[in-house]
Amino acid sequence: MIPPRSILLNRLVLGLLLVASAGCDNAKLERALMDRRVGELERQIKVLEDKTEQELSETVGSSRNLVARLDSVEEKTTEALKQASDANQGQSDRFQRIEQGLAELVRMQRDQESLAYLSPDFKGHYTIRTEHGVLLIRLDSLDRDFQLGGFVAHLSIGNPMGITVQEFILKGDFGTTAPKLAAGEAYEDFSKRLDEWQRTLTPFEQTYLQDLPPSSWTRLDLRLNAESREKLSLIRTGMKIRRAHLINVAGESKISPINLRANSASILQTDYGALLANVKSVEKLGEMTKVSLLIGNPYGFVINKIRLKGEYGPTPPQQNADERPELFSTRISQWNDALKPFESSIDSTVAPMQWSEASFLIREPASSSVAFVRCRVSIDSVTLRAPQ
Repeated sequence: MIPPRSILLNRLVLGLLLVASAGCDNAKLERALMDRRVGELERQIKVLEDKTEQELSETVGSSRNLVARLDSVEEKTTEALKQASDANQGQSDRFQRIEQGLAELVRMQRDQESLAYLSPDFKGHYTIRTEHGVLLIRLDSLDRDFQLGGFVAHLSIGNPMGITVQEFILKGDFGTTAPKLAAGEAYEDFSKRLDEWQRTLTPFEQTYLQDLPPSSWTRLDLRLNAESREKLSLIRTGMKIRRAHLINVAGESKISPINLRANSASILQTDYGALLANVKSVEKLGEMTKVSLLIGNPYGFVINKIRLKGEYGPTPPQQNADERPELFSTRISQWNDALKPFESSIDSTVAPMQWSEASFLIREPASSSVAFVRCRVSIDSVTLRAPQ
């Protein structure tokens, strides 16, 4: 017998309800399990976060400690490098001071060889080294110059060489006596005192157109603008030779200066001996300048021909009383540069033991430009008088 439709429908509804009820229970169970897993995961994440934060904090602390240690090492390294640099600089400064001291000693030794240290209290001679050789110099006396002021040092210069010095310069300084190294005094302190003393010295320079013949002493004067005699306790001077003449085996004559504007006689140095020359006139002769003179022959032979070779130009400058030595030296140099070369001859005979008229020509149309002559005088031919 088939149940009625209502019964079937009720059974179907009841089954569906049972199925739905079972599904709800399963969903609740799964949700509870999921909530539990989520909770465990959250706890694990929290533990990991705490651990990570702690490790990060420890890492930051370690990094800071490492940075501090690096800074300390860098500071110590910088300090060590600075100390090493200071030590090296100190050694370098010390070596530099030693080198300067040695250079100063070498300079002082060289100066002692090339300079003469004159003192009024010492009457002997000193040596003075030049580029031509060694000469002797002596301070004979020291007098006050009441007319021009200052003092005049009377010097004697000895020439032991085989040359005639014809033009030279004395250049140096004067002042009080040099300080001496005290016992136990450091050289640096003495060097400072020496430098201070050097700054108190007064320089001088004077040019001389004066012969210093070989193997003889020559007297000359040196003007020094000093306030008192105490300022001349030391006169330190060097010499620069600007012109010299070498006597050779061929008997070449010395250079003879002739001032054509002077009223006094000049000496003509020859290989036969000295002659006298007195200028009568200097005049223009066409494109030449004629110099007329009287020649005095103190010897017993006739001179047939004389050759002249040298330079001519204006009169040598004279130093003014208030002129600075360096300015006078400049004027002397300019005068030397203005001289012109010439060659000429005296063809007329010069009689023995008397004055004879003579003349020579210079290739210069402006006779006013011929005021001074310095030349070598060579005698080409002589004749002896026949015996009586």
